Amino acid sequence: MTKSTSKTTSVVQDRLESTILTKSVNNVHIMLLNRPKQLNAFNYLMVDTMFIHFKEWEKSESVNMIILKGQGGVFGAGEKRETINRCFQFDTVAEIIEALHKEGSIFSLETIKQICKGSPVSVTLTLEQMRRGAKLSLSQCLFREHKSWHVSKNEPDVHEGISSVIYKKSSRWSRLNYTNIDFEIDILEKYIDADVEKALKVTSDKKDCYLTTQGRKFGLPTGEEVRRAWRKNNLDSDESIVFWFIHRRNNKYGVAEEVKEILAQEKNI
Repeated sequence: MTKSTSKTTSVVQDRLESTILTKSVNNVHIMLLNRPKQLNAFNYLMVDTMFIHFKEWEKSESVNMIILKGQGGVFGAGEKRETINRCFQFDTVAEIIEALHKEGSIFSLETIKQICKGSPVSVTLTLEQMRRGAKLSLSQCLFREHKSWHVSKNEPDVHEGISSVIYKKSSRWSRLNYTNIDFEIDILEKYIDADVEKALKVTSDKKDCYLTTQGRKFGLPTGEEVRRAWRKNNLDSDESIVFWFIHRRNNKYGVAEEVKEILAQEKNI
């Protein structure tokens, strides 16, 4: 490698590392997207770097939680969100896999491996449920998921998948590949339009039945919640704010670390 090439590689690596910042607090690993001027838009190098970190953390027994954030209050968008949208815009799994092959990034190739580990019928059903679920309420999605499970629990692919994990053997799916799937029969008739004896009962089919605000007390605090608590409760120190949230969240793991991180960011603004 020439000095010029080495210098260029070093500069690219330095820029890359500065756009993906990581740190650990006890057993919590935090990844910060650091391109606020570009609204933390992803590019290929960022995705590959994130993937490398995630694979390392996946192998570590000391990681209990991963927090992904965006500098400047914006989590992230694709670079024109082209990377993901270009691959997952298609209606069939076969087309998505072909698009991922063309992308050729580490993330894309690893995604293909993960897709191909599953049953062709199950993956096709999952894609169809996601497409339909985008226009449904949560209760409607749960109803469809419950119905699909009642059908799939008796299908050979479920037992084959469990056996392959337990005995670490290759799977022999009911459909060898995606070209062998009859969408009308294997997906629509068997799962989507199936009649089941025990239908899931929900309290409401309204879209606003399950609001995200109803579950806020079970999650980690947001920056707005920390600021609101500080104003309304006359909390005069960082320690008092942290203690207030720990008490309100019933000592939930990660709450103290999250509040401290938010407070540190507020001081840097």
